Amino acid sequence: DIMSIQEVKLTQEEVNVFIRFSGYSTYYKPRQVNPSFGGGVLVLVKNKIGHNEISNFAVSVDHLGIKIDSNGLKLHLVSLYAPVNTLDLNLMKSYCKLEGEVLIARDLNAKTPVVGCGSLDANGRVLEEALVSDLDLCVLNEPNKPTYFKFNNSYSEILDLFLCSTSLANKMKSIQVLADIKMGSDHAPVMCTFSISSPFFLGTVDPEPRFNFSKADWGLYGSSLNNMIESLNVGNSCEIGELDELFSRIVGSAADGAIPKFSNRQLKSYPSSIVELIKERRV
Repeated sequence: DIMSIQEVKLTQEEVNVFIRFSGYSTYYKPRQVNPSFGGGVLVLVKNKIGHNEISNFAVSVDHLGIKIDSNGLKLHLVSLYAPVNTLDLNLMKSYCKLEGEVLIARDLNAKTPVVGCGSLDANGRVLEEALVSDLDLCVLNEPNKPTYFKFNNSYSEILDLFLCSTSLANKMKSIQVLADIKMGSDHAPVMCTFSISSPFFLGTVDPEPRFNFSKADWGLYGSSLNNMIESLNVGNSCEIGELDELFSRIVGSAADGAIPKFSNRQLKSYPSSIVELIKERRV
């Protein structure tokens, strides 16, 4: 229902083109500092779940917040990528100040024996401090199951964890490291399931059809746009907000007349045999 991905290593434009899943909303924040060195966090949320993006998160950090408010289900989801030696206790405290239950899905790069690692590093010390402080946080992970596997040798480590409020931890049904479907990554996905007592999906809402730009009639689009601009009667007293709304409306109207849209038909899944072949090819 919800997917959190760290260190996506894509630009916003690439995500807009390539990350499209029918029935899901996509939220992405590319790395703001040294973007050429990777980073970036992404969250996918099923459209049937009531939610909105948290807008006041610090720009300089690789993190993204989603507020879930759906038929009685209320929690704050944080997707965080913390490079080595960057985990900040004050940042952890700010997450815990969010109203209600908190779930932090993250690549911590934090090594600590507390979660089963064989060593302790700077990020691990911050994690330990957060867990022994008065913050309402606990760790969710599959015991003794590494999530990071270094290529070309047998080294592995536990770097990908869930942190959450204790009340939410009591609702955890299962957690599993999916080490057999890394699909070319050195990190394995971690699937966590919670037992929610009441249905929390909203009523089905069909997504807005997307434009099929490959079949656009750009000549018609340009002429339609020019004609609508020439017919505008804008006085000197027109406010900038009104101009923005007016221009957006005519651009949309020109696009509707010249660019066809994809249908909202549901795509069928690949047969299981094809999925297995794809996995083998990616190994």
